[in-house]
Amino acid sequence: MDNTNKNIKRFMEGEEGFGTVEIVIIIAVLIGIAFIFKKQIYSLVDQIFGRIFNDAGETTNMDQVIPKELGN
Repeated sequence: MDNTNKNIKRFMEGEEGFGTVEIVIIIAVLIGIAFIFKKQIYSLVDQIFGRIFNDAGETTNMDQVIPKELGN
């Protein structure tokens, strides 16, 4: 039992998590993917914002609102 606890403690002390090199590599890969798919990303974002602003315009368009009569 004592030997198992030493092995677990030794393993936990040896783990340091992500290092700077790994984080830099991940960021470089993400930037590379963004450059490769730049046109598709711009197109997707443009479509999403177009739908949002179009739907917002329909919601705030007061010409299409049917007025309610008071007292009903």
